[in-house]
Amino acid sequence: MEERRKIYRVEPEKDHEITFSLENAAGEVFEGEVLDVSHFGIAARFPREKVPTLSIGEQAILVIGQTNARTLMRLKARTKNRVEEEASRRYGFQFDEPVERAKELAPQLLRLFNQRNAYRVEPDPEEPIEIILRLGKHQTTGCIKDISMTGVCAIVELASDVALAAVEEVEISFCLSSSDTTVKLNAWICNRRSHDKSLLYGLQFSPESVKSFETDITNYIMHRQREILQQSAYYYQP
Repeated sequence: MEERRKIYRVEPEKDHEITFSLENAAGEVFEGEVLDVSHFGIAARFPREKVPTLSIGEQAILVIGQTNARTLMRLKARTKNRVEEEASRRYGFQFDEPVERAKELAPQLLRLFNQRNAYRVEPDPEEPIEIILRLGKHQTTGCIKDISMTGVCAIVELASDVALAAVEEVEISFCLSSSDTTVKLNAWICNRRSHDKSLLYGLQFSPESVKSFETDITNYIMHRQREILQQSAYYYQP
């Protein structure tokens, strides 16, 4: 059975020695620091001594590399949010296209840009997503806590694990708010833990069965990412 793992939005580790710079439309280069990164975007900080001034939606070239390595990645991205800090300015960027060149990266960068998407989002509280887990004639209903391209975390009743305690693989189905399509696929129960009076199931999609729904899931994740960035954006008011 394939390796089962959860993939999250990640922060670079100190020993990754990731280099980062931004090139604006005028060709000016600004050195910055990567705060976190996903398949769809990146957050970075620039010191006040030399800080880029970009409007929301403005395009820039992000250059990402690794110290002592020849591999560099040049990605077009647009500004999604901007935060003023005392000694720096922080930007959130969304790539024009999801990263598709992970195989060209050095191992340390490959850990940051996973081709199967490192970004996990929570559904809008106003639009909860119901999920159904099936095993033969047994059926359990719950709701999705968060979702990524590789799986979901589902909240189900604590009693559900009585019937599924010895089970590793189930069939799941759910309908995303951004699509009329019902996602129906196989998934592995990778982890289980109690949550208040409920149970959290970490479910990893079967790679084969998820192929037919990758577009729907990707569109939903990007849609929620945009909403979350808009909701969490800070506006500088002098």
